[in-house]
Amino acid sequence: MKFSWKVLNSFINLEKIPTEEFISKLNLSGLEVEEFKDQPIFTDKSIDLNITANRKELFCIINLAIELSTIFYLPLQLKLKNIKLIEPEKKSSFLYLKCIKSHKVHYLKNRLTPNWLQNYLKISGIQPISLIRDIQKYIEIKWGHKFHVFNLEKINNIEKKNLYINYINNVLNNKKDYLYFYNEKQNKKIQNIILYFAVYEINKSNINNSSIVFNQAYEETIKLITTYTQSVVSKSTEYYYDDLNANNKNQTLNIKKNEIKNLLGPIKNTKLTFLQKQQILNILQQLNFKPIYFKAYKIFKIQIPEYRQHDLKRNIDIIEEIGRIYGFEKFLNKLPTYQNKGNISLNYLNLKIIRNSLLQIGFNEVINLSFNNTNNFKSNYNEITVRNPLGQEQISLRINILDSLIKIHKQNINNKIFHTEIFEIGKIFYRNKLNYFMEESYLGGLIHNNNYSQANWSNSQIPMNWFHAKGIIEQFLEIIKAQTTWKKAIKLDNSITFTYNKNYYHPNKTLLIYNDYNQESIGIFGELYNKNLKEIKTRNTYLFEINITKLLKCINYNKHYNYIMYPYSSYPSVSRDISIKVRKKTSIKKIKKFFLDRIIDLAESITIINEYYNTLNKQRSICIRIIYKSLYKTLNNIDLQNIDLNIKEILEALYLPEIKSKL
Repeated sequence: MKFSWKVLNSFINLEKIPTEEFISKLNLSGLEVEEFKDQPIFTDKSIDLNITANRKELFCIINLAIELSTIFYLPLQLKLKNIKLIEPEKKSSFLYLKCIKSHKVHYLKNRLTPNWLQNYLKISGIQPISLIRDIQKYIEIKWGHKFHVFNLEKINNIEKKNLYINYINNVLNNKKDYLYFYNEKQNKKIQNIILYFAVYEINKSNINNSSIVFNQAYEETIKLITTYTQSVVSKSTEYYYDDLNANNKNQTLNIKKNEIKNLLGPIKNTKLTFLQKQQILNILQQLNFKPIYFKAYKIFKIQIPEYRQHDLKRNIDIIEEIGRIYGFEKFLNKLPTYQNKGNISLNYLNLKIIRNSLLQIGFNEVINLSFNNTNNFKSNYNEITVRNPLGQEQISLRINILDSLIKIHKQNINNKIFHTEIFEIGKIFYRNKLNYFMEESYLGGLIHNNNYSQANWSNSQIPMNWFHAKGIIEQFLEIIKAQTTWKKAIKLDNSITFTYNKNYYHPNKTLLIYNDYNQESIGIFGELYNKNLKEIKTRNTYLFEINITKLLKCINYNKHYNYIMYPYSSYPSVSRDISIKVRKKTSIKKIKKFFLDRIIDLAESITIINEYYNTLNKQRSICIRIIYKSLYKTLNNIDLQNIDLNIKEILEALYLPEIKSKL
């Protein structure tokens, strides 16, 4: 943005400062000087500044002069005054206005803009057009105030009663642009106009119209119009809202002295000397922050001026201002060394173990966006929608991880890749039953392998089946020492995520994973099965999804193993293999428990060593191996007879109708 050096020096005397020092100081203060150029045609100099987005208030010369006064610690050559109304008519009904002043101007003659004003506008990069419009631009660039000019005759024709109230509405709402005088084609005819001045509340959308220079801007405007148009200006009509000069909206901050010391660090060429209390107070005073120092607490209390509240909101912003005014180049530019090392949380270490364990058993990790990127199902009411999405694929946050994994598997199938073992650790989002937004970490995985195992060289490779996939998950849980059990998913958990995921799983090939300690469901595993997924073959594809927080509670963190020591027998053992015909849906656990409850004390272990199914007669059989051993002697014939007799009694009881029906 270009400014006139001559007008700038009318506010603050900068002539004694060398040019190089002036440019260097401004650059270090965050005001980059792009060009500082002589303008001999206008007998002036132009300074072109690159104003950053957070310093939007530096759009006019008076605000720039106030900033330079702070940077160079030089006094302003004018006295800033608060607004003073002569005879305010009544309170304004517009809460965002501090005051309004308006004048009727009669017998206005359109004349040529004087040369000095044209030269000033050209230096600022503005092309002169007409006298009234040029005066308006001049006042805006110099003082930061924009007055409006209306055609009085047109307003009178529209509304004669309550003229100024309607006039104010038109200005504020900008609904009747044709009323503006400077929008008309200029001519030499004598005309009547209305001048309108307003001071707005400073906020995020409005950082100009500072009330402390309103009087100067107003007086110079009236003086220029009366001088160069030879018009007659009527008495002003004034409106105001409450106390014009109240400072109760100034934001206050409390900053600790140690906070300033730790962030700015020591000063160069000193033995670890930091900014002193008085130096900080002087800089805060320069910045017009009205500082108060509380010695007992070592705290600076400051008030942020209204015109800086848009960019100074936190303590770090104030500390940056202190460093900027004092000079960042004067501080030591080395980072302090710290001996203390940070701690790694237990959860982070466990996540690392989970991730490495899955990688070690052959999985590949994938990372996806936390947005829904598939249309497999209609939008779910539990999904959280994004208010302003970047695209159609990012309208809502994902309610599970499986959607993304299925999409990757689909891409692999299309690329003729039939071996997919992937997992992802990420966030899911949903609304719970109380309509609260929930965010949880989940582990999701997909397993598919068409060439998983081969019995011998002559046989072809066979795909992974349900038991293979379940064994892989069991191996993973065993590696991370998670104490879990598996149960059939008759009714899925009340968790919204599991309820939503049931659409993916085969109804008869799904299990829930439970925590051994509190019997809380932590995850789900099963075969992929959904009629909507016609693009891929869902058979022999297996999914799992586990709540990370609940999984970490299952892990055994004991550093000492709680083993029970038993004496080991040095005598030989005897084994018995028993083949039993059972029904197709008989539970093996119940069979094993039935033997344990009735077996004699000499039994050391009972294991199921085989299970087979005869397809011809459709008969299921299992083989149980019982090992017998004594701690004190070698088993003799009498012991063996007792063992065989015991087995006979158990088998007879096993086939009793009342027992058989319960198994």
